[in-house]
Amino acid sequence: MTRMDGGGFGNIPGNSWQVKQSQVAAGSVTGLSVADIQQMFSFLPDGNLVSESGTAHTRAGVVLAGIADQLVKHVQVLSENWGGAAAQTAVTNFQQLHETASSLATASTETGAVLSWLGPVITSYKSYTASIANTSAGKQAAQAALSEFNQNLVDANGNLPTTITKNLPNDTLGKQVATITGPGGGVAAGSAAAGASPGGGPTGVG
Repeated sequence: MTRMDGGGFGNIPGNSWQVKQSQVAAGSVTGLSVADIQQMFSFLPDGNLVSESGTAHTRAGVVLAGIADQLVKHVQVLSENWGGAAAQTAVTNFQQLHETASSLATASTETGAVLSWLGPVITSYKSYTASIANTSAGKQAAQAALSEFNQNLVDANGNLPTTITKNLPNDTLGKQVATITGPGGGVAAGSAAAGASPGGGPTGVG
């Protein structure tokens, strides 16, 4: 597979793309001051941009799901009006395309749900300010907020698709006719989105 946006991992061999490149674990907040934590939060990306990315992924999931559905209809028409070995080859190719579109649709929808949920979470923490900064209670509150945010990131990562796969037909030379790009993804996009959204949200953010 090849990422076509000009960045990232370049050519990716094989028929799957590993979405989760490394483990995400909640880091320790011990020893961090209120100033340290507020600075960390200030470095967070714009939550609105994350939400917009989620919306784009969700829309892509809907488009891909529609493509998958149309491929099923094409195969039905093909089967009713064409027979023989060539027809069976064409049906097999359509089935592979349907499998790939469905896989990408699901992954894109799951990714969109996570990013759409995460955007407002990031916004809530980005401007965090401890109400009683110069006290022990203020430090504990800031550490608790960072610990909670870290867990939100772990939850979000846990709801992302692990891998994205493709199963494309070969051309007459035995090579796959196309490559697919980074995270895509859902047939039944609505239900996939509902299942992918992590539960809970930020609390106790000042």
